[in-house]
Amino acid sequence: MHQRRLISEEVYWMRSTARLTTITIFVSILLLCSAPLSAALRSKSVPIRVRAHSAAHISRNARGGSARGRAQGIKKSSRPRFRGQQAIQPERTLEIQQALICEHYLSGVPTGEWNQATRDALVRLQSDNHWQTKVLPDARALIQLGLGPSPQNLLNPESAALASPQPSAASNAQRDTN
Repeated sequence: MHQRRLISEEVYWMRSTARLTTITIFVSILLLCSAPLSAALRSKSVPIRVRAHSAAHISRNARGGSARGRAQGIKKSSRPRFRGQQAIQPERTLEIQQALICEHYLSGVPTGEWNQATRDALVRLQSDNHWQTKVLPDARALIQLGLGPSPQNLLNPESAALASPQPSAASNAQRDTN
């Protein structure tokens, strides 16, 4: 009986040691795996706005803001870079003004200058059609004026979804008086 008790105590201590060894191994593996993660979280990454297909964070070194770039005399512009059309070309303004005059939203001679009278005429056209008036010109307004996309460079112009210009309220009133 005494020998059996010694064996059961020995088995108990062996099992305890095995559990302790298993826990020690598990904790060491956990620490080894978490070290790179904590280093990545401590790195100086700066979130920037990017397109959906690229990474969300780019480190300062990858963006060129490192000490090496400053030592070589490379300066980053502090001005934001604008993309896309920044102003309406005078030729396009002339077309818009001519169409607004034909629709009786603008009076006078088209100048080709994007002025307050042209903006006011477009605001009236867009508000008459219950469209937004913040962004000028609205694509729907240009289509209604007959200045929408041109079917010339389309591959399948007969099946393209281009809206034809619809007569506005001003042109309808003009027709009714004639």
